[in-house]
Amino acid sequence: MTRMSAFTKTELESAQKALFSAIRKSEKVQATLSQKQPPRTPQLTMVSQRLKVLRLSSSLIARMPKQDITENYPREDLEEALRTLPLIIRQIEKIQPNFKEGSSQYTLAVRRIKAFNIAIALIERELATER
Repeated sequence: MTRMSAFTKTELESAQKALFSAIRKSEKVQATLSQKQPPRTPQLTMVSQRLKVLRLSSSLIARMPKQDITENYPREDLEEALRTLPLIIRQIEKIQPNFKEGSSQYTLAVRRIKAFNIAIALIERELATER
């Protein structure tokens, strides 16, 4: 894993783009599930939780270049994100071999994995400094 201080502006920007993409996709899924009759409640709950984690991750990455630490996150939200992100990474890694290397799907998978790993490092740092 890359050390905190080793994240370049380019890496953070790329991670942010990947997170925005994942957020948009999850919001579309959430809208689709909520329009189903009857609404798919368990899936909606899962997507809502994932969106919360993605938004927290995006917020942490966005504040990095400025080292803005004015916003504190509830410890339980950080811990939930730390449990959820590795699960998302495993899901991506499981389907990634189905994508042809160099394809847009493969590239998106690689970018998301990198973004989520950066988010994990930032969350771990946030939890460590909170003590």
